Amino acid sequence: MLGRHERKAFVHQQLSGKVGWMLIACCASQLAMADTVRCVSQHFPPMVYQNTKGEVVGFAVDVIREAMAQGGDKMEVSVVSWSRALELVKQGARDCIFTVAYTPERAQWLDYAQEMIVPNAIYFYARKGAFPQFSGDWAALTGMRVGAIRNYVFGKQFELLRPQLIMFEVSSLDQAFTSLTSNRVDLVPSRLFAANYTLAHMPDQVAQQVVRLNPPLDLVPSQLAFTKARDMSAVRERFNRHMRALRRSVNYRALFDKYRMELTPEMQQVLAKE
Repeated sequence: MLGRHERKAFVHQQLSGKVGWMLIACCASQLAMADTVRCVSQHFPPMVYQNTKGEVVGFAVDVIREAMAQGGDKMEVSVVSWSRALELVKQGARDCIFTVAYTPERAQWLDYAQEMIVPNAIYFYARKGAFPQFSGDWAALTGMRVGAIRNYVFGKQFELLRPQLIMFEVSSLDQAFTSLTSNRVDLVPSRLFAANYTLAHMPDQVAQQVVRLNPPLDLVPSQLAFTKARDMSAVRERFNRHMRALRRSVNYRALFDKYRMELTPEMQQVLAKE
């Protein structure tokens, strides 16, 4: 039989062991919280694109990767066509997609993160001199031929106008601007960042013929959304928490300079409210 001191030592040893295992289990639980998140997107510079080394980079890639890393998650991203990207997430073959605009139809199979990546201004682009007096009278655009990228969302104002427009689907913004300068369409809707990047990389004889019509059609948040094929809520909430903080940081603002992205007064106003 154990004496009093021996019993104390035995109990202490047993409790120490249990505490140790509890600490190990706790740490293991914390590690298990972190995930490798398989994202998918499209070629959409300067938000998402492959550099000369074949690496997927861009403003949205940098922002999302950093927000996820701060939550302990690692992001992998592949670049495919937009239609394919949407289908992969819908089927659950990928965990998330960006940058994606909200629609009620998509919300049936996408779980949108609450925190946006960036506000994005959407404008109509036209041939130089075609609309010299335009000042936001959308009714004046009735009957215009519009070249829009298929499966893209251009905001509520555009959807209100759509029935009065003659729509032509295109596969890329380059194609849309070429159609515009060739007089095959009258207008091209586009997000500001994408239009600026695309025109800067097109021949001067094309880019110099294109002008932006003010005011913007809409201000649409670029978002990250997760598949509903499985529970991604823990990853989503970690992303929300760190994205909110990141958007207020100096590092976030520095990315606009890194990728030469213009911030309009409307977009600055949204970010100033953070």
